[in-house]
Amino acid sequence: QKFIAVGRTIRPASNPSLCATVGGYNGVKSPVKLRACKRGEGSDSQSFKEVRAEGKFELQPSSNSGRCLSQHHHPKEHEVVFPEECSKTRRFDTTYWTTY
Repeated sequence: QKFIAVGRTIRPASNPSLCATVGGYNGVKSPVKLRACKRGEGSDSQSFKEVRAEGKFELQPSSNSGRCLSQHHHPKEHEVVFPEECSKTRRFDTTYWTTY
């Protein structure tokens, strides 16, 4: 699936009225989900500190910069993405996102 950045939000290119939304900080029990975007650039649960148009970057929720969107290891089919402690994700190199 292809995603686009609109302001500080992440949206599926196929339906930009949805935003990646952080639902909590309980690891895999709190995966990021697609929800209807709030007005403007989204609420704290839908906005991220750094979204780059090119290169490698981390996605940190605006509501908690100590967390980075990731999964436990390199992506596999049907796996969830969730806000994990950045110190953990950086150790396993699963913290980085790349735009194409």
